Amino acid sequence: MRQSTYIYLSFFLFFIVHSCTIKRYGALQWPQVEKKETVLCHTYYCLVYDSVHMQSRWLAYELTGDMTTGDARRSNRFFVDTLVVGETANDQDYRGSGYDRGHLVPAADMVFNDTAMRESFYYSNVSPQVPAFNRGIWKRLEENVRKYAQNLGKVYVVTGPVLSDDLPSIGESHVSVPNYFYKAILVFNDTLQEGVAFLMPNERGEHQSLYRYAMTIKELEQATGLNFFPSLGRRSQIETTVDTIFWQMYE
Repeated sequence: MRQSTYIYLSFFLFFIVHSCTIKRYGALQWPQVEKKETVLCHTYYCLVYDSVHMQSRWLAYELTGDMTTGDARRSNRFFVDTLVVGETANDQDYRGSGYDRGHLVPAADMVFNDTAMRESFYYSNVSPQVPAFNRGIWKRLEENVRKYAQNLGKVYVVTGPVLSDDLPSIGESHVSVPNYFYKAILVFNDTLQEGVAFLMPNERGEHQSLYRYAMTIKELEQATGLNFFPSLGRRSQIETTVDTIFWQMYE
């Protein structure tokens, strides 16, 4: 075989394998996008923004163990997201509202560099959360997700509020106050394929175990109307079963 032919075939095979890898793993983190929705992507996470409720419908990102360590400084200054067409929430909407500006992609997940940290403070990445919820059980769940990433290498996370037509609102921008928040978490590699979902009321959590709020990804899809990991297939066992013992082992 001529050397040039060999090089060409080697490159072609690499391209095929690389493309299959992207096809198999690369799109796992995105929920199904509806026809009228637009996906907006920052450097380390993507979202679909809901202009009626003035917050994101969902946000999706990959979290590796390496991303959970770093020294990026948290400024606690929030910014209007310039990728969003039209208005977003602002400081005035939350001032005196009684609600925290609750991160959806946690700032503590974005400590690995300054860009990631700054982008976690866009108003598209926050929702009104009861202070005792944001600083309590929601924070505990965020800490667990980081432990999953550290012990499993990488997890895919989709998080957001449950939005509906009958929600109260705050501020002149009429930012909806969700009754529930969720996370769908997936580990998917050559040796492990497991999923778990959490649905939590926007209130002080009284249960000691986070797994009181655990469910299958399929159950969370039914509660939210979202299709979290469409590339897995609608009948995937990953979406229809949950092994809480597995996830507790990796905390």
